[in-house]
Amino acid sequence: MAFKLNVQCGPCGYKHVTKSAKKWCANCEEGFCGECEKSHKSMKVTRDHKMISIKDYRQIQDIKVSINCEIHGKKLELYCKKHDTAVCVFCVPSEHKTCSSSDVISIDKASKNPKQSTALSDLEETVAVTLKSLKHCINDQETALKNVDTDEKTIRKTIADTRMNLNKYLDELERKVLLDLKSQHGNSQLKFVKFLNQLKQQEKEIENLREQTLKLKRYATDLQVFLGTRELNKTMNEKIGSLKEEIRDHTNDRIELEIHHVLGVLMKEVGQFGVIKVIETKAGLQLKDGKIDQAQIQIHGSMENAHIAIDYGSDTNRIAVTYPSYKYLEIINNKNNSERKKLNSSNNCWGISYLNKMMYVVVYKEGIVIMDLNGKTLNTIDINVLDMSNITTTKNRIYYTGLGNNTVHCCNMTGQEIWVFKDQSISVRGYISGP
Repeated sequence: MAFKLNVQCGPCGYKHVTKSAKKWCANCEEGFCGECEKSHKSMKVTRDHKMISIKDYRQIQDIKVSINCEIHGKKLELYCKKHDTAVCVFCVPSEHKTCSSSDVISIDKASKNPKQSTALSDLEETVAVTLKSLKHCINDQETALKNVDTDEKTIRKTIADTRMNLNKYLDELERKVLLDLKSQHGNSQLKFVKFLNQLKQQEKEIENLREQTLKLKRYATDLQVFLGTRELNKTMNEKIGSLKEEIRDHTNDRIELEIHHVLGVLMKEVGQFGVIKVIETKAGLQLKDGKIDQAQIQIHGSMENAHIAIDYGSDTNRIAVTYPSYKYLEIINNKNNSERKKLNSSNNCWGISYLNKMMYVVVYKEGIVIMDLNGKTLNTIDINVLDMSNITTTKNRIYYTGLGNNTVHCCNMTGQEIWVFKDQSISVRGYISGP
């Protein structure tokens, strides 16, 4: 176990007195001896500071969580909900001047109960799923390495069986083909060993991330957990991106031997024993990084305001997403996140629904615009959408929620209203689903 220096008392050190710390203040980020701890607690301004034992502090001292702004160097005291990032007081008028006052809240308020947060749970699950995928990749490559060894042994046997019926002339040919086999096998073996070492190294690094996450969850303060979760999430996403790049074009090798077809006329026509060929096939390795088997889809902006329509028809790999603050919608392939189609609109797009290979999109000041999956406008239902939020469609009905009036509306496919239901429990952010 690596030796760790004693944590010294900060206030005593300021007075040029060397004294070991008994407690660590997460707010002040320095150690306190017993006497200085009492003094620290006696002052009103520091009475509520989070104090932990030095033993607990050692569990998280190697986990780097920055509590200061990287741009201005000031303490991160605020949190922007719109951009999901911690900021300092100087960031607000410069980087977040367009954010509303309700979007920017205190960091203390935002970091309440972070150990039960979805972000931390998602990080833990992402680490677990990625480690599971890595183990699968390692097992696959270990099997592929064994297959190459088996191929090599099989070829040697084939060579030996063929060689039994030949004479001294085959000695030189055998030597050539075995050298070729050795070279190709060595190259393939080196390739697998190198890739396996990379995967195992990545496994160690992600194991370390998991340990850091567990320690962060168990011993760190709420603020450290809140900020650390985002930094570890960022590191985790970078590693996932790196892993995807490494495995995307990786191929598995198999070695085959082609025996010369004219061995019967060996002395006249055969110049070599055979050809060692490396057959490369797509490894088919996958790196899962979410709760489900499909790739995680990066949605523009906040998922809190995004509207999604899923194609349940013959193509179940595509979803359509609208963003209320933007004049476009996206059709995304959830199996290939890079395959996106952006469809521009004349105005802001709100709710969206899918029916019979058509999308019904609530477009501000226009009505319900009916589009095909290529974004071509087929029809526009003239209906007042200023009070419309979410929408769903059935065979011959359109249902939508009112904006701020606690209502659900039903109309026919031409926009003629059939009935209205009102209840205080109906929220403007509550989504609506068809039968």
